[in-house]
Amino acid sequence: MRPIKVLYYEQPLRGPGGSRVSLRNLLHGLGDGVRAHVVGNLPEEIVRTLPPTAVVIPPPRLRPAVRDGRFGRVGRTLRWWAYFVGTGLWLAARILRHGIEVVHGNNEVKSNAPAILAAMLTGRPCVCHLRGTERPRRETQWLFKYVHCYIPISAHVRDYFAHRGLLEGRRVVVIYNSVDVRGLARRSADRLPCPRFRAGWLGRLAWDKGMENFLRVAREVRRRAADVEFSVHGPVPEPGDAGRPYYDTLTALAGELGVEDAVRFAGGYEDVAEVMPRLDVVLCTSSSDNFSRIIYEAMACGVPVVAFDVGGTSEVVRSGVNGLLAAKDDAGAMAEAVLRLRHDAALREGIIRAGRDTASRLFDAGRNARAVLDVYREVLKNHV
Repeated sequence: MRPIKVLYYEQPLRGPGGSRVSLRNLLHGLGDGVRAHVVGNLPEEIVRTLPPTAVVIPPPRLRPAVRDGRFGRVGRTLRWWAYFVGTGLWLAARILRHGIEVVHGNNEVKSNAPAILAAMLTGRPCVCHLRGTERPRRETQWLFKYVHCYIPISAHVRDYFAHRGLLEGRRVVVIYNSVDVRGLARRSADRLPCPRFRAGWLGRLAWDKGMENFLRVAREVRRRAADVEFSVHGPVPEPGDAGRPYYDTLTALAGELGVEDAVRFAGGYEDVAEVMPRLDVVLCTSSSDNFSRIIYEAMACGVPVVAFDVGGTSEVVRSGVNGLLAAKDDAGAMAEAVLRLRHDAALREGIIRAGRDTASRLFDAGRNARAVLDVYREVLKNHV
């Protein structure tokens, strides 16, 4: 069967972001099933790991306003419409030029708006990911009815938009994000021995990732077990970077909590499998993430997960079976879960085995990509 020509649109703002990593994993899983044309301001570490057949197209210079400027909300709205219409027309021209058959918005409706417009203008079927539960802009809500199929990354995300009446009449298929489960397991197989119990946090140092909770968990654990190490794995912003004030806030909080010597900021990494063998437990401390990618990456690597019961996490994590859950923002409960794993080797090994099985069943890149490919074939078949 010949490959389907798909245009993937990613938001033009800079940054690594889970959506970009998920897109890379999806394209690898799709293999020869598609000929991918990717439009987005992708970081170099993502571009160089895309499949060699993927065509990367830099986006136009139009950008949406991220905050109120000189003319306040009115100015921001006008700038959004200029970005929306201008980028939509630009994408439509490339859809026609490259013979694109399906348009796939990779992020969420607000970010995917130009791709939906371009699909409308060119008469192509449109598939749209729903990766979070951010309230859609008023200017974009009318676009929901022009998408042929939505792919929410969890039932929690699906229900959020369904309860607002935005998915009525649309095809909706829940497909989890995915990883190379077998590859991660293979690359992280060699555990690095350490006399201390090691708890880690992985991701971007951003306000919505719950790093304050991680520091509070470290304080509670160290009060009862001085041999537990805590490490943060993610790029440390340089002085002058936009994220530096938040990092400075975290280091100040670590001092206030008395854990500045217990928590190590280890810096960024390119392969999560390089970090996992150095950890005995991974903590997911965000109180707003729908479903952190690090959960299933840790499962695939054979590292137990302790997470707050937020968003779609409990769809996958069964507390005491393939991970441990704590109530939202309850640092004491999460600390107690860490200590349970610290002292109960049988529990730890059972969670590792169940986590690997969960990763294989729900997050395998090949299996989930085939589900996306089925969506493409269905919308093409039904599109008039």
